[in-house]
Amino acid sequence: MSHTGPPPRWRNCPRRGQPVAGKFLPMKTMLGPRYDDQVPEENRFHPGMLSNFLKSLKVKMGLLVDLTNTTRFYDRNDIEKEGIKYMKLPCRGHGESPSTETTTSFINICERFIEKNPTEIIGK
Repeated sequence: MSHTGPPPRWRNCPRRGQPVAGKFLPMKTMLGPRYDDQVPEENRFHPGMLSNFLKSLKVKMGLLVDLTNTTRFYDRNDIEKEGIKYMKLPCRGHGESPSTETTTSFINICERFIEKNPTEIIGK
């Protein structure tokens, strides 16, 4: 895999799915504007687009859990400036299941967040 372009299979993946159980919003990894020359406009998914998606769904995202194994795709500050808490939980990615420890960490993070923020959703 090139370490300068979008992840493999990224272009044709939908930007987001429908909320799951009213708590989780599945999304593909956002890419910052530095990838614009490699991604056609109709396939782009910038962190700045997240706000409009959330408004269209009429939901408030309080937490984004970044499961990528890198920090190169976008600037976490673009998420945090929208008032969304950012958590990094690196996973190896395609073709490999997360470890038991990573799975347990994800569950614990989500349970604590939901307990403290019952009306907000979690993005991943």
